Amino acid sequence: MRVTNQMINHGALKNIQHSQTRVGDTTTQLTTGKIIQKASDDPVIAMRALKLRTTVSQLQQYKDKNIKDANSWMDVTETSLNNIVKRLTDVYDYCVQGANDTYDSAARASIIDSLQSLKNMIYSEGSATYAGRYIFTGYRTGTDLAFSTQESVDGVSYDINEHLNSDDFYLKKTVTNPMQKDQIDAYLADPTAYEAPRDSQAYTIKLAYDDLEDTNVSVTFDGKTAAEAGFTFVTKDASQVASYYDVADDEIAYIPETGELVFGENAYIALQSTKDIAVSYTKSTFEVGDLRPDHYFDCIKHEPQTDGTIKDIEFTQPEKGQEIQYEVNFNQYLTVNTQGKDAITHDMGNAIDELSNALKELNDIEALISELNQKLADPTYNQNEDNVKMLNQLLADADVEMALKRDNVTKLFEKGETKFTNFMADVAALQSDVGTRMDKLDMISVRVDEQYANFKELRSANEDIESEEAIINWNEAQVTYNASLAATSNILQTTLLDYL
Repeated sequence: MRVTNQMINHGALKNIQHSQTRVGDTTTQLTTGKIIQKASDDPVIAMRALKLRTTVSQLQQYKDKNIKDANSWMDVTETSLNNIVKRLTDVYDYCVQGANDTYDSAARASIIDSLQSLKNMIYSEGSATYAGRYIFTGYRTGTDLAFSTQESVDGVSYDINEHLNSDDFYLKKTVTNPMQKDQIDAYLADPTAYEAPRDSQAYTIKLAYDDLEDTNVSVTFDGKTAAEAGFTFVTKDASQVASYYDVADDEIAYIPETGELVFGENAYIALQSTKDIAVSYTKSTFEVGDLRPDHYFDCIKHEPQTDGTIKDIEFTQPEKGQEIQYEVNFNQYLTVNTQGKDAITHDMGNAIDELSNALKELNDIEALISELNQKLADPTYNQNEDNVKMLNQLLADADVEMALKRDNVTKLFEKGETKFTNFMADVAALQSDVGTRMDKLDMISVRVDEQYANFKELRSANEDIESEEAIINWNEAQVTYNASLAATSNILQTTLLDYL
């Protein structure tokens, strides 16, 4: 084959270009630290790099965002649960002290205020937030657990469906025909209208709320109405307050003011094993601090609009709860939230209210006795023998009523010790659950850190070039390029004219 000078020249220039390209490639490798710059340089490395980079990016998301967010959410939850336990412990301490009832009226008034403050503090924990989201309200992280503003309760009403069972029955001790301070003059004017107070008890179920509407109420027992079960259902209004808990044996009474169902002896015996007591009722008056029904019950909210219309919003509680889950590793999810209805219950607030009301009633009867003694010392009354006789009778009955209420307070606080011990145990179980999840998250975090380090190393091994290797390659390319220039310059210097 004949080789011409032009062929030699073209070949030399082509090889110089290859050497120069090699210098350029090794220079880029040296300055970028990467083996390839585009997928066409090495498709295998490029494909592997894409997968490894995606994996590292996902692990970084788990490591720097998801796990930290999940841990912070549960840390806030743990703090709130700790606060709830502390407040319940404070109430328990009052129960231990109140079981002895050695307090005077001033001390009781102070305890009443303290109990209500503790209730408010417990309910306020339902407004705990993380990153602007309420942590105890399930999927509805934009709505707090309790009404927090006056605007949120103005004009709002709810139709509530509450489900209870036989475990919710309790024997309530009370006083029928309690004496009333503002009725003393009426008793003196008409002694025949007076009926002495007496100790009584009734089987009762307490609903979540009080101050309910006296209409639009229905109660079923395992699907049967009171009438179908063979009993009479009655509603008692505020005018019957003296006999709220006086019910006939075959009667079931609904007391809207206190939010209670009271059962006669026969009704209780027949229904004490009921598995589902479904009560539907309407509440139209809420106060700031009350727990929102929509986080606890199936209900319909009637919300007033600016144009004067009423908007109905229906809420249904999912059977499986409302778990908020974070993906903390590949296909590995962790529940971060605790639902408020499990941590903060209406029973807690109602139990505190019951203690407060019992102390208030004891203070009221003490004030009434003081009023009676003052009237006995007042010439306006003690100049009339009938008045003196009636006042003495009232005073004797008031002493009896006070003894009854004092005994009720003692027993109520004794029961409160057990109640609040159980409340603390329930919240402690939630604390344990949160702690378990946090421990699991710690283990996952360690695993993700290890995976992140391993895949970063694999990614580096796949696409990064060692500095020493890059320098050697660059030097080789540079030497080759310079040598090719020198050799080619010698060849190209001699032409056919040199031989003519």
